Amino acid sequence: MKTNNANNKSTRNLSTTLGFFAALALATNAFAGEASSSASAGTNRFGPGTASATAGYSGSGTGIVRTNTHSGDNFSFGRGVSVGIDENGLSLSASHAIATQNGPAIASNFNLSIGLDGSVSSSRGVSVAQGGQSRSAFAGGSAGSTHGNTVATSTAGGNTVRGGNVRATTHSDTTRVIDRRVATRRDIAPRHVYRIRR
Repeated sequence: MKTNNANNKSTRNLSTTLGFFAALALATNAFAGEASSSASAGTNRFGPGTASATAGYSGSGTGIVRTNTHSGDNFSFGRGVSVGIDENGLSLSASHAIATQNGPAIASNFNLSIGLDGSVSSSRGVSVAQGGQSRSAFAGGSAGSTHGNTVATSTAGGNTVRGGNVRATTHSDTTRVIDRRVATRRDIAPRHVYRIRR
């Protein structure tokens, strides 16, 4: 009985280990390179504004990330930019947000992924918050590329306090490259031609 239990336990351990490595492989190949960013800005009539920004790149290639924020009584802004390139293509993500004390809070995001096979994915998002005692807007997204696939996503939104309204839109596009193989002499099978004499 002990032997059977030990074998069952070993089998479970082996299955768990194999499952772990399979999940790790899928996660590694999911997005070989991904750039992401976000930004938000808000204002308050009776106090200083707020701002935040993030930027990141994950992948096997080289990436550059930048963030910049400022918050004050008159205006606040946030900016995050990320770009990376690896063996699968180029990934770019940029987000901006600004809010003034008496004006609207505006945030925008743009993402672009270009694969080495020529496929292109892009997305953009815009948010505008107006009115109210206080208001804020945010936008963010990401772009990534892997073997034969590119993807880009965007999010946008905001909020107001005591009145006001928020308008937000997002849009994404993807262009795939269809591999049309051109026939060459090697691709055409030889045919035998027979001449029939009458």
